[in-house]
Amino acid sequence: MNTKLTALALLITAMALPATATEQDKELRQLTKQAEQTQPATKKGLRGPIYEVQPELRVVAAETAQAADVVASFGEQVIVRSVSPMLVQNTDIVPGTVVKNRMTGELGHYSGIVSVLLKDASQLAQLQKEFDLTLVQSAGDERLVLLQAKANTNLMKLRKALAESALVQEVQLDLIEKRDVAY
Repeated sequence: MNTKLTALALLITAMALPATATEQDKELRQLTKQAEQTQPATKKGLRGPIYEVQPELRVVAAETAQAADVVASFGEQVIVRSVSPMLVQNTDIVPGTVVKNRMTGELGHYSGIVSVLLKDASQLAQLQKEFDLTLVQSAGDERLVLLQAKANTNLMKLRKALAESALVQEVQLDLIEKRDVAY
């Protein structure tokens, strides 16, 4: 008799499991969908570039900015809201262009400094003259250099031109942004 009751209890439990599992599955899918909507974007989940240009913002020296316009600060420089409609309409990446990291939500800006690894250190002067760049610093065997672009230089076009140059092995734009470091 005990065995029959145990078998009957197992049969009833087994029949109820699919209904419970289906309800739990629906609830799990709903919770997953809510979590995806509220969680910050991950690199895998992002479509398009990680950095988004903020045309209404500009980087200026801290001493020239009005306190009411300041959005964020980076040491001696601050990010301010642009009042010039000409600047807001300009979407070129130039030194001082502010971008927003879509993963972290933090603001950053392009400094106009370009890191260049030359194929031959003796060609630095030629590179500077050809692209109108100013030497900021050199390192190592003088092949790795930091160069400053002029104020209105389109940095994306400059990076592409430098990458295509026979004088350059690697090129990277300097983007300054706040980094959170785990301790």
